[in-house]
Amino acid sequence: MVDFLHYVEKSSDECLPEVCDERLKHLHEIVKNIKASKQMGVTYMKMEERDRLIREKGEKLGEKRGEQRISKLYANLVKDNRVEEILKADGDQDFREELLKEYGL
Repeated sequence: MVDFLHYVEKSSDECLPEVCDERLKHLHEIVKNIKASKQMGVTYMKMEERDRLIREKGEKLGEKRGEQRISKLYANLVKDNRVEEILKADGDQDFREELLKEYGL
């Protein structure tokens, strides 16, 4: 088991003990074949690209939602005749968070 855990950390020829379980040797052969496969390289790159696109989309959505919360906050402050607090909230994140909680945003 210890040999397996060390192997999993690096999964290279150097990390494979000379004297180890046959199952670990078999696993190592499978890992080497996968690493040498061009198709696996292409698949990996596609997964990386997909993950990047998903992350970017999530970031944009988060920014949009954040902007909507701030817009609603500022509209509420104007409605409640607390306009001077908009400038303070714009420069003070902790104060802005307090106001967002106050208005349930």
